[in-house]
Amino acid sequence: MNKNLMKKLDQIIQERASKKRCYYCGTTKNVVGHHIIRRANLLYRWDEKNILPVCMCCHRKIHDGFLKEPEIINNTNNIKDFLQDNILTIDEFMINKYQELSGKKITINTKNKNLIHKPKIKREKTEYEKNILKKQKELRKQKYLYLKNLEKVNKGKK
Repeated sequence: MNKNLMKKLDQIIQERASKKRCYYCGTTKNVVGHHIIRRANLLYRWDEKNILPVCMCCHRKIHDGFLKEPEIINNTNNIKDFLQDNILTIDEFMINKYQELSGKKITINTKNKNLIHKPKIKREKTEYEKNILKKQKELRKQKYLYLKNLEKVNKGKK
């Protein structure tokens, strides 16, 4: 799932909600979008029918149980069924939602893990690279021996 795209979609929804009046008190100050069906349900997370514009005060009252949310018609709760029915991946679904909400066309480069990739051909190391690796190995060995000796000396002093 593309996290950047999710953030952009959430921003679009919140911007649209903030330009409206509070559903309960009618104020235009500090208006945010409240999700009637929880945000965890990706199928309705960015559906404008699921976003209720409310001010921060009324939003708190909703979550505290003092205000009742309007009911919306909910045909299906399962995004997996929706994706299978429409032959979509989650990324394709989010791209379609972004294009629907913003009116902009985008493409996302994703790596398909199901593709069979050819193994990378290992090239031969040059003599220079071999010498460098050999010297690095010798230096690591010297450092290891030095630290071991230092450890023995410190134990002897105690």
